[in-house]
Amino acid sequence: MTRTTKHRNAMAVVAAGLSLAALTGCGTNSTAAPPPSSAAQLTPPTNPPTPAQIAEQQVTPMVQNFTQVINSVFSNPNQNLAVIDTVATGNADASLRDQVRQIVDKKLTVKSASRVVSVRVSDYKPNASPVTATARVCTDASGSTATRADGQSDVDPQRLPQSLAVLTLTNATPNDPAGWRVAEATYDTHQACDAA
Repeated sequence: MTRTTKHRNAMAVVAAGLSLAALTGCGTNSTAAPPPSSAAQLTPPTNPPTPAQIAEQQVTPMVQNFTQVINSVFSNPNQNLAVIDTVATGNADASLRDQVRQIVDKKLTVKSASRVVSVRVSDYKPNASPVTATARVCTDASGSTATRADGQSDVDPQRLPQSLAVLTLTNATPNDPAGWRVAEATYDTHQACDAA
């Protein structure tokens, strides 16, 4: 594995429940008094999610699926690689296939156990064709290993346990959240994740 692996290629609105306690009067008249204000006035206003926040909600599951597919094909490179097409397109798709070939050619035994720590959309182009989003992804590859035939590790010993990846995702069918695919990906195992 290289110091920097580059692949060129893809709100929830929380409703707060409001319970109103019935007020009862004292004395002979037990009729409940009406509440002084409506529930709408007691509920704090909520802002609708922005388009970028909606995009982030949509691409986050795809980034997680993309990472799971990488784990699968790197750990089991002899499987049907058509699964890559479900999460990647263009250069990212071709690059993943090439990396699988390298694993086979180098006779590496890979345990890929990367996981997504966080996803943040840093750029969103809803008017592009196809629609495009750039995501800054914190990935944890501390559980991943790659071993050569001689038993030696093929992993850069200086890689960070958690590092930054920048993924560009596209969606040719913007009305379908399942249409997102990773088109380009850059992983730098020496670049720390964003502080936030």
